[in-house]
Amino acid sequence: MNGDSMGVVAVIPIKPPSQAKSRLAPFLDEPRRQRLVLNMLRHVIKAATEAVDEVWVLGADAVTEELAKTEGARWCREEGTNVNESLEIVFKQVWSAGKSPLFLPGDLPYVQGEDLRELMAKATGKESAVLAPAKNGGGTNAILLPKPSEFRMLLGPGSFRRHLAQGNSLGLDIAIHNSPGLAQDLDTWEDVQAYQRIEPGLLERLTGKEA
Repeated sequence: MNGDSMGVVAVIPIKPPSQAKSRLAPFLDEPRRQRLVLNMLRHVIKAATEAVDEVWVLGADAVTEELAKTEGARWCREEGTNVNESLEIVFKQVWSAGKSPLFLPGDLPYVQGEDLRELMAKATGKESAVLAPAKNGGGTNAILLPKPSEFRMLLGPGSFRRHLAQGNSLGLDIAIHNSPGLAQDLDTWEDVQAYQRIEPGLLERLTGKEA
């Protein structure tokens, strides 16, 4: 736990590895896609552990449950009919415990603890919600909601604008946080190629037995 964690619980939803990153199927076989998913999740858990009070992994399969527990995270089984509903259920649990939930995706190969500490600093003593946009696709790669609200999860393509508009309509004080570590998720082969130019050997590192 970090001394500046302000009681934040990082909540990381993850699909079963066998179902994740289907858009990479033409380029990576299933075992490599599964290792990619698990190694990125392991990296995000480690980065979050450096910065926040607790890390909860939200999922539905035994493989990610084992990894989450091995890395010191709390395992939460999905209760909703989709990821947005499941996250809302867990956010309420975090608020009930007197803490602040932070959504993080599990596919951020470059996120570091410092990215999260800088994001939390923008909450200005738990008064502001904080959103972090994805670099591509208009998605949302972090949502910190320090205080209970009626905010609904709208994850998916173009979600950042929808989340921002919703926060404004609810009268929330919204801060926006931009950092490369949070902006760069990995969804497509184009992402892989771009990151390989930044870090030659990235794919081999992330699809090895353990990154």
